[in-house]
Amino acid sequence: RLAALLALFFLSGAAGLVYEVVWLRLLVRAFGSTTVATSHVLAVFMGGLALGAWAAGGRARAARSPLKAYAALELALGLAAAAATLAASRLPAAFAALAPAGPIDSAPATVVRFVLAALVLLVPTAAMGASLPLVAEHCAREGASGADRPGLLYGANTLGAVLGVLASGFWALGALGERRTALLAVLANLLVAAGAAWLARRPPAPAAPKPPAAFAPAADGLSPRAVAWAMAVSGFCALGLEVLWTRMLVLLLGNSVYAFSAMLACYLAGTALGSLACAARLASVRRLGQAFGALQALAGLLIVVSLEVYRWQGLARTGAEYLYSPIQSGGDFAALFASSLGVVLPVTFVYGLLFPVAVRLCDAGAAAGGVAKVYGYNTVGSVAGSLACAFLLIPVLGTRLAAYAFALGHVAVGAWPALRRGAFPRFAAACAALALGAAWLRPDPFLDIVRARLARRAPGAVVSHREGSSSTTTVFASARETLLLLNGIIVSGKGDLGRFMAHFPLALRPKPGRALVICLGAGNTFRAAVEHGVTVDLAELEPTVVETFSDLWPDHERYLRHPSVRVFVNDGRNVLLTTRERYDAVIIDGTPPIFSAGTVNLYTREFVELARSRLAPGGILALWVPLPCFESDFWMIARNFVDAFPHTLAWAQPTGKLGGILLLGSREPFLPEPGAIDRRAVERGLSAANPWLNRSLLDPSKLVPDAALRAKASRYPPVTDDLPLTEFPLPLFVRRARLQSDPGFALLAGR
Repeated sequence: RLAALLALFFLSGAAGLVYEVVWLRLLVRAFGSTTVATSHVLAVFMGGLALGAWAAGGRARAARSPLKAYAALELALGLAAAAATLAASRLPAAFAALAPAGPIDSAPATVVRFVLAALVLLVPTAAMGASLPLVAEHCAREGASGADRPGLLYGANTLGAVLGVLASGFWALGALGERRTALLAVLANLLVAAGAAWLARRPPAPAAPKPPAAFAPAADGLSPRAVAWAMAVSGFCALGLEVLWTRMLVLLLGNSVYAFSAMLACYLAGTALGSLACAARLASVRRLGQAFGALQALAGLLIVVSLEVYRWQGLARTGAEYLYSPIQSGGDFAALFASSLGVVLPVTFVYGLLFPVAVRLCDAGAAAGGVAKVYGYNTVGSVAGSLACAFLLIPVLGTRLAAYAFALGHVAVGAWPALRRGAFPRFAAACAALALGAAWLRPDPFLDIVRARLARRAPGAVVSHREGSSSTTTVFASARETLLLLNGIIVSGKGDLGRFMAHFPLALRPKPGRALVICLGAGNTFRAAVEHGVTVDLAELEPTVVETFSDLWPDHERYLRHPSVRVFVNDGRNVLLTTRERYDAVIIDGTPPIFSAGTVNLYTREFVELARSRLAPGGILALWVPLPCFESDFWMIARNFVDAFPHTLAWAQPTGKLGGILLLGSREPFLPEPGAIDRRAVERGLSAANPWLNRSLLDPSKLVPDAALRAKASRYPPVTDDLPLTEFPLPLFVRRARLQSDPGFALLAGR
């Protein structure tokens, strides 16, 4: 009976994680992918879990049959999740209608996001949070066993979440799409509901001897309230650390959906294994309060160790591929897990050990009350930790000191009860504090790794290094190049590429008046657009990228403070969703590689249609497709262009020097007679600084004309919001498809 219940709770955990992944993707497209927007969504999601746990903790004891109540809850969760998924897919239109004008982080915009997110998420997330107290109450009524039931339940549920993140991140989203992936989770909830109802109809197991009413708090010097607050601090540190690891591990794993999925799977696996291990041994632990304090301190020390493991792994991997993407073949996917495990697993295993101990300290019967208290406080602390990490700790302290702050938090919580006891605990606490203080003096491992990799590329120096709420920007200068790195990945430079992206489409327009540039990068495209004398709106996701513009260009104020320039610290898709402007050119330079997480939101059919709706008559949409990429990825994106526009063009340089392909689309013919580009370059004062801006750009050897582009692209499926194929290239890597580094493959379609 217990094994069957654990299996059901495992399946429920898998479904819950799938919902979290799918709903976050859906809501990001509505609210934007800024740290502000995603933090609001996470706060609502986690807040719903906490509310559900607290509500169930007070009512589970009154339920005649907690297992029947759990069956009904899973049924309600499945139905509510289906409704939430449908509602979330409709949110972009609602947000566009309700969002006020002004900054994305303004109070009115924040209220709109919170209200809409709560309407969609609160009911299903509260149902998720209520499940553990109900099942724990059922187990308590059946009597104790040799293992701690809440620890087993928590471990099984979290282990199910590992399955959920692996199944969704590595298979379902790329093969089935978002809606059908969510439907699988709904079916899982319905199956769990049926299984729980069947178990509830079976006669209960013989009651075991009732456990003691409570442990005496004085025995270990910890009251239930103190333990609950300690778990809030633990949650604060744990989720804050997850935010840090997500940022830092990009240097080892790259910036793909697979990288995040591997890290999260290892994080959850460590927590699950720790909880299961503790559940099996908890009955033999005599001094629970002492064990709780020791585990908190151990978690803090292991955070320090994890930073050194991270440094060692990063300095051992300084190949050129790590400045672009460590995923170059199918065999590289195993390394994602190996790298994550070494950094993440030890600390999260201790986090798993803490949960059953805390529940037992809060409620000796291990029933709903103790579970709800620990789970609720821990979840609220997690919300606070993620917000504080993104908005305060990283921007103010940086990732290194933020990690040490979390370590210090754990050590302080663990040392507090120890300081009230004998000499040895005090000595151990002092040693822990000294070790933490010594580690504090160590240099930043992130910057050490980036410098080591850049040193292998060329002699030079790091000009600036800034840590923001969602990204870390680094500027590297050598004798031959100046590069901008985002989270350790090269995304842009100061060459001709960026200027070309703006000059070419704007030179195709006889009298452009307004342009939108999405993604600032090193600023070449933005500067080129301003030089055409047009009104320029700039959309940049990360504030530190805008700040870094001043490190790259001495004349930065001439551009950023130009009266015709508006800067939106927001993702470009959200700017297009909420704007009422109409543009003569929308120019997009997404973050490489093409499969980097979130970039697909600038490639999908729905995005191209949205951008088309914001074009003025004769306006041009220009999308840069970076190389290397799989040939099929390019043609799937091109399919969206030919479906959306009656007039299209692809431009590429046969030698591949510019490292990409520019897709152009418009409702009206936009290719001028050859001499027009030369004339417009002279009239706008651009020819001297850009001698290549002339009729040679219209050389047929560099163009894939509309007819050829349409004929080839129509053979490929489109990339859609629901089925984001370019973001999930694992099947192509497994089949050993070739990554194209030269754009010649596209030019062949026009021959």
